[in-house]
Amino acid sequence: QADVGWFAEWNMDLAPRWTLRLGGRMDYALSSAEAVNDLGVGGVSVRQQFIRFYGPEAGKVDRDELLGSGNALLEWQPIDPLFIHLGGGATSRPAGITERFYAFSPAPGGYQIGNPSLDPEIKYEVNWGADWRRSWGTVGISFFYSWVNDYILQTKVGDFADGLPVRGFRNLDAELYGAELGAVLRPFKHWTFPLSLSYVRGRNSSEDRDLPEIPPLEGRAAARFEHGTGVPWWIEFGGRFTAPQKDVDDWFPEDETAGYAVFHLYAGCRPVKNLRIQVGIDNLFNKEYHEHLTREAVFAGGDLLAGDEVPAPGISFFAVGRYDF
Repeated sequence: QADVGWFAEWNMDLAPRWTLRLGGRMDYALSSAEAVNDLGVGGVSVRQQFIRFYGPEAGKVDRDELLGSGNALLEWQPIDPLFIHLGGGATSRPAGITERFYAFSPAPGGYQIGNPSLDPEIKYEVNWGADWRRSWGTVGISFFYSWVNDYILQTKVGDFADGLPVRGFRNLDAELYGAELGAVLRPFKHWTFPLSLSYVRGRNSSEDRDLPEIPPLEGRAAARFEHGTGVPWWIEFGGRFTAPQKDVDDWFPEDETAGYAVFHLYAGCRPVKNLRIQVGIDNLFNKEYHEHLTREAVFAGGDLLAGDEVPAPGISFFAVGRYDF
């Protein structure tokens, strides 16, 4: 798959406290699969398997697409600390290599097969929000709503004769909406408190179902202390707090996941001007939990059976050094 794109952007001041940004993009994508007539699972060609699961149109693997995208963002500063923005746009993308051509790669409990007949995904979105900026910190809130024509959905598309499920891709219409609240507070000297809360909901509007692989409600909070002039140093303690995810698509298939809270402890210093050192501990209390977006185990291994949820890493340590020339 080859993609060539052109992008242009224009910024202008409409008035002393109004600015407008316009952007546009054109893409030309060319996709093909030379090995489509090779034999695959079941002793038949990959092309024949494409046709079996998606119909005659899936036998045409060569495709060229000309796609366009555009966006606009209007910003207004009614008073010095307050910034308000309103934006909208449309974006399009062709189906990727995995979605279009991968044939019989392992998937939990079975196989995965691409769909060469997928149409480009076209998303229309509006977003709005505001930021309040003061010396003691910044607080911001934003909302978005998008609807997608020909959303590329991964889902079960059939079974093999041996009963193993086959995951594939198809187009449908969908909508996504959500909000994010963030703040960075500096109420005292040397202290910073970053906070955030985010939520996304996705719906398969063609079939009135939840979309798969949508993250749950999540919040983050931390306390950071910084000090030192000759050798600046800092230390941070924080956590990530995730609600249960019950809005799932059992046709995907995916399972509900429980909520969890995990904590970290980081520290760093700058012993010389251009050298930065950071050390840290993730999952400080060795919590056992599952990320909702983590896939199931494809093969059995260790204590996991095929199809089991893969747990997130336990307590882990890291050290990083960076030198800037």
